Amino acid sequence: MSSGEPILEVRDLSVTFATDDGPLQAVDRLSYTLRRGQSLAIVGESGSGKSVSSLAVLGLVSGRRTTVTGSVRFDGTELVGAPERQLREVRGRGISMVFQDALTSLNPVLKVGHQIAESIMVHQPRAERDAAAARRRVVELLDLVGIPDPVGRAELYPHEFSGGQRQRAMIAMALANDPAVLLADEPTTALDVTIQAQVLDVFERIQQRTDTALLLITHDLGVVAGVADEVLVMYAGARVEQADAGSLYERPSHPYTRGLLESLPRLDRPRGTTLGRIPGQPPALTHLPAGCSFGPRCTAFRPGVCDAEEIPTVEIAPGHLVRCVRIDEITDERATVASVERSATRVIDAPPLVRVHGLVKEFPIRRSRDVVHAVTDVSFEVPMGTTLGLVGESGCGKSTVARLLLRLIEATDGVIEIDGMDVRSLSARDLRRFRGVAQIVFQDPYASLNPRLTVRSIVGEPLALAGEPRSAIDGRVAELLDLVGLDPRSGNRYPHEFSGGQRQRIGIARALARDPRLVVLDEPVSALDVSIQAGVVNLLTDLQERLGLTFVFIAHDLAVVRHISDTVAVMYLGHIVEHGPAEVLYEDPAHPYTQALLSANNIPDPIIERARRRIILEGDVPSPVTPPTGCVFHTRCPIAEPRCAIEEPPLVEHTPGHRVACHHPGPLPVDISRR
Repeated sequence: MSSGEPILEVRDLSVTFATDDGPLQAVDRLSYTLRRGQSLAIVGESGSGKSVSSLAVLGLVSGRRTTVTGSVRFDGTELVGAPERQLREVRGRGISMVFQDALTSLNPVLKVGHQIAESIMVHQPRAERDAAAARRRVVELLDLVGIPDPVGRAELYPHEFSGGQRQRAMIAMALANDPAVLLADEPTTALDVTIQAQVLDVFERIQQRTDTALLLITHDLGVVAGVADEVLVMYAGARVEQADAGSLYERPSHPYTRGLLESLPRLDRPRGTTLGRIPGQPPALTHLPAGCSFGPRCTAFRPGVCDAEEIPTVEIAPGHLVRCVRIDEITDERATVASVERSATRVIDAPPLVRVHGLVKEFPIRRSRDVVHAVTDVSFEVPMGTTLGLVGESGCGKSTVARLLLRLIEATDGVIEIDGMDVRSLSARDLRRFRGVAQIVFQDPYASLNPRLTVRSIVGEPLALAGEPRSAIDGRVAELLDLVGLDPRSGNRYPHEFSGGQRQRIGIARALARDPRLVVLDEPVSALDVSIQAGVVNLLTDLQERLGLTFVFIAHDLAVVRHISDTVAVMYLGHIVEHGPAEVLYEDPAHPYTQALLSANNIPDPIIERARRRIILEGDVPSPVTPPTGCVFHTRCPIAEPRCAIEEPPLVEHTPGHRVACHHPGPLPVDISRR
């Protein structure tokens, strides 16, 4: 951590938007100091004001209905109220920004190298502009951020880059003019964990080579633990806690910070821990409660004290600031919500409900003889009442397997047996009956719910299609809403009137309408804030125990998968490369790809996170149209040898019940990892 002189000083920054419902206080008197070479992370749930505060620093929040007050001083120069010409000189040259979605931030009709060169030329005086020098600088920047073949890649368009490469190109563009401050707004949110690890590695290398200060906006407290020197927690537009990373993680003092940390599933916690959950929803910023804005959700709330007009910010230790009127009373109340309620490991002796053998799915490409090899020779079983976690990077075939199980798409080859039924041979009438046995919950709850139907109609639709009478449907819908933790009286409302977590609960209620035995969950919590995610995960765990459900749980977050799964199958490029009991696979992963995935998932503890082995996978996932010969992972494997490119390893038993498809299963050499 650098302790250089201050480069960015924010004091009492407030941003207010005029709306039809009254003034919306997006940022409320935010203050912090960023020093040269320092990493400061601003964290909080969606709508907490993180991104608005970062845009306000650059003067990108403006308009007749917007009011920005306070002070933002960059290297001694005031930016609030500064003329646009002065702000343009600061943007990109003094302070650069990396936006969340690189694909929409890059111009799709211009080559990546041209766009980076343009950012260089814009900030050079006309007399000093040198196109050849700019092109050389582009190659240097792409090499700095780890883009392979930087000369050739500079001539490609954004759509020809992978997601991780686009984000690294955005970082290269932000670094083009050697800024003093790099402002990164959720730079890893939409990325797979392996690509996220690459991006974070870029940030680390940049700060090792330069004294660039990093202002990281994120909701991921695991990422923060491995990157940030200091952490600032925002809620409802205001700072509620700020401290150096070690102090904040070791002794979180505001109830909101504690709630966020207790909501996180962790790789270093065994299966069966109940996640803490922050009750309620964040308040509407147009109608903030009196006193502490977190009061309505706080278990330590005290009427007449916490709803006072002004809540002070106090320093409980050097540099550790907390905005809480009861801080002296609750600082020592460290009882955690999380507790072990189930056995971390369960004896699985039930017969299989799901049997899959030799499953293949190929998608033909129009006007071509080529096919997309989406799923190749996949086999697994899921015992009744247990959960199979299916993990892997985007495009590995997880969601395709989910749709094949429910016959939402037709398999090319293979056997699928569920509850004794041969799913591939079911007639139309039998398939309708099968829908009562197996159901699916999709990733995006809003896109999967009909916006024109009430919740009562959405949840009751499967029953209506099965011929149930209206009177029975109404009673069953009320029962289902209550089962998933929603008010049964809310059935007359529409999906847009519910929060994201509530909409996902509606999707779960609909899936349970006909008492299925199998529920396939396709990334059911990936779009949710951590506190909402915890509530949904706890709900699924509770429902499985109460109803004896069998789950196939698809996710890219291995911490969530460990929390809920009995067995885990790891997929890469359509193949299962490792499969076994969850605790065995997490404690002793044998495939290099599994080890890389686990090392890329962050643990929300700075001491543990910064001491862990880190395996950075180089290169990109190959095309499923032309997959590699031999082992499909050999092009990115750190221990690949010539045999791996020729001979495909079979999925064989490594230890009892633990199968691995690798010629050299076992721990990777220590020198493979990176810190």
